[in-house]
Amino acid sequence: MKYTFKKIDFSYGTMPKDKITYDYGVDYDSLPDNEKSLFQIAWRGWTPKEIQMIIDESKKATEENRYEYQVEGSDLIIVVYPNDVYFFDYHTEKEEEDFKWSFSEFIDFMEKFKKFVAENS
Repeated sequence: MKYTFKKIDFSYGTMPKDKITYDYGVDYDSLPDNEKSLFQIAWRGWTPKEIQMIIDESKKATEENRYEYQVEGSDLIIVVYPNDVYFFDYHTEKEEEDFKWSFSEFIDFMEKFKKFVAENS
């Protein structure tokens, strides 16, 4: 699982450089086809503290009490169980998840994402 984290400029060059606000996310082209919906994780509000809260809450998830997180301003919903993490993008028409990871894959991704955000904010 190798992703390229990226500061994303959604103004597409229409704003002066000193006015640009960046979203933190994953480079679309680095995503496997079956995980393209992960691009929806892009959000300008990410902080290491927010990401750590997700990691901490995820670790508390049980089969009976899953943890759900919706990325602000997007249609990406992450549903965490103790063994698996499901990703749903409401832009797709699918009833089932868009893709899933093991719990350890998710935590590894979030730890690396937290480091990226800390180094680039």
